[in-house]
Amino acid sequence: DEFNYDEQDFIVMGIGLYLERKGILDFVELAKRMPHIQFVWFGYTDLKFVPDKIKHAIQTDLPNLKFAGYVPNDSIILALQGADLFLFPTMEETEGIPALEACATKANFIVRDIPVFDDWLIDKEHVYKGKDIDDFEHLIEQFRLKELPPLGENAYQVAQERNLIEIGKQLKNVYE
Repeated sequence: DEFNYDEQDFIVMGIGLYLERKGILDFVELAKRMPHIQFVWFGYTDLKFVPDKIKHAIQTDLPNLKFAGYVPNDSIILALQGADLFLFPTMEETEGIPALEACATKANFIVRDIPVFDDWLIDKEHVYKGKDIDDFEHLIEQFRLKELPPLGENAYQVAQERNLIEIGKQLKNVYE
């Protein structure tokens, strides 16, 4: 409701600062390629501090592309629960907190196939992985057409294994 989507809209969301390494350029390009899908990006960086190609991408005027800006974490959680698909096209991460948040909300999502996700997000078990924009386009369309099974419940198991209580137990065992 907040973003004026209709019940039948297929919504792909992204999260991150306006940084090239977060995959925002691929996100905008996907919106151009897929006008039948709604794209919304959550996050913000002052445009004074980003390169011209990022400014240009953020200012892209498409009816199926929205930039929500900075929103409280509660809104991100609701968006992850309400969107059809979370796309995390990041090219570089230390851990990928948005991926953990997506797991915790049982979101179905696609991540870029980068090494940081290798040992804890398994392709076609917890998430779908794509190497590039063409893979992302193909996976989004397959998911929209229900040719891929939802994996949100499986992803939730990853979040449970990585919650603070479990990590605390592991750290306690290490120290003991």
